[in-house]
Amino acid sequence: MARITVSDCIKVVSSRFDLVVLAAQRTRQIVAGAPVTVARTGNKIPLLSLREIAAQTVSVMDLENSIIKSFQRYCPQEDLEEDVDDLPEEESYDPHRPLVAPIADEAQDEVEVGDCQSEQPIQEKSI
Repeated sequence: MARITVSDCIKVVSSRFDLVVLAAQRTRQIVAGAPVTVARTGNKIPLLSLREIAAQTVSVMDLENSIIKSFQRYCPQEDLEEDVDDLPEEESYDPHRPLVAPIADEAQDEVEVGDCQSEQPIQEKSI
């Protein structure tokens, strides 16, 4: 294959848009250090990517998966499934039970209502 053309790659990838996206992803991989699978004869990296796709030396499915993976913000982990039996049982709602625990009598004795209020009246300042 002396010259790479789009028609050579269209045989492998049916859509030109998909071809551009796949070639760009493969170019990023090569720049990041992935090994080149075709002869490197002084060609630029995007051309090498197209040659690899046309020669089918790289898997189109692997390229598609790496594109999807690069756009994911959250990677689901299947190993972290919780077992329902291991979860603690929730207490049932009792409308007669107070939602807040009552304050102990000793703590109420220490705080007096008069302590929080000032003995002197608040004076208004004139503007």
